[in-house]
Amino acid sequence: MTESTRTIETLHNLILSRIALPSFCIIGIDGTDGSGKSALARQLAPRLKADVVELDSLVEKNRGTYVDFIDGAALSSAISTCKNDSTPLIVEGVCLLAALKRTATEPSFLIYVKRVSNCGCWYDDYYCEPSENPSIATEDVKRMFAPMDDEAPAEGDNLIFEIASYHQLYKPIEKADVFFERVVDE
Repeated sequence: MTESTRTIETLHNLILSRIALPSFCIIGIDGTDGSGKSALARQLAPRLKADVVELDSLVEKNRGTYVDFIDGAALSSAISTCKNDSTPLIVEGVCLLAALKRTATEPSFLIYVKRVSNCGCWYDDYYCEPSENPSIATEDVKRMFAPMDDEAPAEGDNLIFEIASYHQLYKPIEKADVFFERVVDE
């Protein structure tokens, strides 16, 4: 079972217990949009003496999907620079494993950020939990967010579909080394 934590200090210690720093490695931070990946990366970077790449800064905006419009050359360049400098690199973003696959790399350590309630209920489980039949799970998400009658699709629906499909194909929940639970009061 994957370990969970809600504190930066515990997360920092878990990383140090599994990775020999300082040296090049990729620490991946994955999760849904708005889960707190960027904030977590900014908090961890100085503790690990790591550079940070935010996938959002590498994506062409307003293209309808995400991974296909990430600047793979810029991501590869950041990875190469850190590798040459023996510097740890934190890469964060939605659909992280799909983005890294485009550069033929994988994270050395994978953190999955979950938005949870005070009682520990995960807000995004309905479209991120792995399913035994990924195509049915993705179709369920499409039906859940489908526009009513003649409504136009809502802004961001394509990203939700892409994230749901990504979770079924890449299974980041199952591959995570640790879950970072960010408590959100809603």
